[in-house]
Amino acid sequence: MRRPALIGDLVAAFVLGLATFYGILEIRPAPDFVTGLFIAFPGLLFFAALTAGAALIGHAWPARKGESLHCASCGHAVAAENARLLPYCGECGKPWRHFGRRVRGRLITHHPRLIVGVVLLTLALFGMWARTFATRQLLAQTPDWLLIRQVGVLTWGDLQEEWRELGRRTLSPQSDRQLLETLLNRRARDGSLPSALAVYIQSRANSATLPSDLATRWLAELFDARLITPESVEAGERIPIDVVGRFSAGWTGVADTPQVLLCGVTIDGRDVAQSRWERPASTATFGTGATIFSHAVRTDKPGVVTIEVRGWFFVGQPDQIIKYDADGAPTLPMNVYARPFSFTRSVEVRESAPPAKTGT
Repeated sequence: MRRPALIGDLVAAFVLGLATFYGILEIRPAPDFVTGLFIAFPGLLFFAALTAGAALIGHAWPARKGESLHCASCGHAVAAENARLLPYCGECGKPWRHFGRRVRGRLITHHPRLIVGVVLLTLALFGMWARTFATRQLLAQTPDWLLIRQVGVLTWGDLQEEWRELGRRTLSPQSDRQLLETLLNRRARDGSLPSALAVYIQSRANSATLPSDLATRWLAELFDARLITPESVEAGERIPIDVVGRFSAGWTGVADTPQVLLCGVTIDGRDVAQSRWERPASTATFGTGATIFSHAVRTDKPGVVTIEVRGWFFVGQPDQIIKYDADGAPTLPMNVYARPFSFTRSVEVRESAPPAKTGT
């Protein structure tokens, strides 16, 4: 194989390898192959133009073929010198006898291939600067469902043009719900959302345009809690009571910090001291799986002890003392999105085991 052709094939193979690696990185995280292929299409088109351009230019590059002698200046074939010596080229008049004035092989150039290869390389390199324009034109023709699928998988750095295009459209009710569900599914999968997407969901909640079931899910997936107590203890032992919160780690997915308010803990109907908070606490101060309230009580009477915990989770920015009504229900500030929680557990208190007899 001629050296230019070999170099062109090696360059084309290298670019093809990069294209394969790029395609895997772009298509693999997508929910399906069609969506991934659409996401990777502009980049794959760029690599395809580079590969074809390099191969065509390599195979079309001027090269010499055969063993005949030719003038190094004009390429005219050297006449046979069996009759007389010809010191000059009969075509251009350049001397043949000097070193380097005659070359072996006829110069061959595939001009159509060379032109096509140069055009493809030019388009590929120009596409690096024109990709933003081309992407916008392509996205403008993209159906809503395909744009929404991309929102669910792309990083924010690769998503901004798609998000702007969605912002310019008036979505149907079905597409609008699909978008909201996609954002919530992404937050549930990744644990957080890019800030622009998270603020969008909260703005929909603020404007009361977030469907009620999705608003409930939006709050429920941000934080939750559970009451931990033993199933049974012996009389005289302490009953540990722990309220453990499960809060989203890092960026919670909303612009305002979620907060928790403990409204009271009762044991057999009696209030536990300092279990009714006057101010809400930011969930960011607790972290994931942290204990937000801990208490222990001792009882010497066998039977069943009933433990009840009440509280609220909410999103907003109230920086004020919470007031309670006569029934112990809090008066939450305006413009907050709240979800109550309550737990009831029964702990069996067993008879104390008689002391073991010791021999004398």
